[in-house]
Amino acid sequence: MSIAQETFEGFLKCPTKSYLYSVRAGGIQSESGDWQRQQKKEFKQTGWRRFRSTLRTGEWYEGTLPLQALQLRSYCLILDYKVLAHELHTRLHALELNPPVRHSYIPICFVPSEKLATSDKLLFAFDALALSRTFGKKPRLGKIIHGRQYVTVTVPLTGLLPKARSVLDRIADQRAEATPPPGPEQALCRMPQQYIVVVAISVDCEGGDFSSLVNIQSPGHREPTATAPVLDSTNHRYRDWGTNP
Repeated sequence: MSIAQETFEGFLKCPTKSYLYSVRAGGIQSESGDWQRQQKKEFKQTGWRRFRSTLRTGEWYEGTLPLQALQLRSYCLILDYKVLAHELHTRLHALELNPPVRHSYIPICFVPSEKLATSDKLLFAFDALALSRTFGKKPRLGKIIHGRQYVTVTVPLTGLLPKARSVLDRIADQRAEATPPPGPEQALCRMPQQYIVVVAISVDCEGGDFSSLVNIQSPGHREPTATAPVLDSTNHRYRDWGTNP
């Protein structure tokens, strides 16, 4: 079972969204979700430019180096490092050389928010866990750079790593059950011959990216009858299929 950064982040905001991402249910992504992703991307890229401007050519590297090359500590800064290790998949925004610790790099994350949320720190801890499974050692601290002024906050990771592992366990339990978590964003429409279609609509999920999802179907399904209950995406109340919103 592999857990990607997107799955972990989605679970922190909305467990149902995380489940739908893990089973790759198709959907329509919201404009707000697209805007948030673009904002994060632009903030990160600006952060990269600021870093590069302070270093000489040859002191930084962009991409994923083999572990042996990392241990040589040839670069002060590594950008966009991809981790695919022991079922945890993520992309670290940056790694900074930590001179006091031999062969050690610490993770860096860019967050555009002016105020850091608990979910920001837990997502950062997920990155650190993935990094530790590559290096074989848990980083004790990392840095989050956030806000319009690009304020740097040193984040102790010792207390956050167990919490991130706890979230991973909950995601694993959710997948083992093979059913989406209960919530008002689900409506089950029972079909003839007991076929079921799951209609999922994002409801008050922080940063919800799915405006509608109708993708989990039994083979040979038929359209619901006129009395099948459906969740109205506008007012989040049940209504009869086929009636006007």
